Amino acid sequence: MRIDNPHLTVEQQLYDGEFGLFLNDCAWELQSLGAVLCDCSDDNSKDGPMLSGLRHLVGKKLEGIEVSNPSYDAVVRFEDGLELLLLCYHPDYLETTEVSYQYGFSTPEMTLGAEGTEGQWTLFVEVD
Repeated sequence: MRIDNPHLTVEQQLYDGEFGLFLNDCAWELQSLGAVLCDCSDDNSKDGPMLSGLRHLVGKKLEGIEVSNPSYDAVVRFEDGLELLLLCYHPDYLETTEVSYQYGFSTPEMTLGAEGTEGQWTLFVEVD
């Protein structure tokens, strides 16, 4: 499926990666050795801080994922000290009672993620 985003290369628009990450109503922050490169509240325009920060991930190898209990917040670790912090809590969505997927991470073999409402998250794993 083609992603219709003029700021992506043709290759990025046309092809899926080996791994997938889906974020929804989930606060996140990208860090490099403890310094924040960008986060979910940054401007995501073409030359904005969000896309500038996320460019640091292009071509980086995934090293691991750590999910904490009981919050199910997660840290996705990449080479060169890059860490993507995923937080199930997001203040803009405190009033909702609708179950939502906060994040999902997929590989060719499985999908792992957190779903639920504020304070009542569950971790799910689906084996493909």
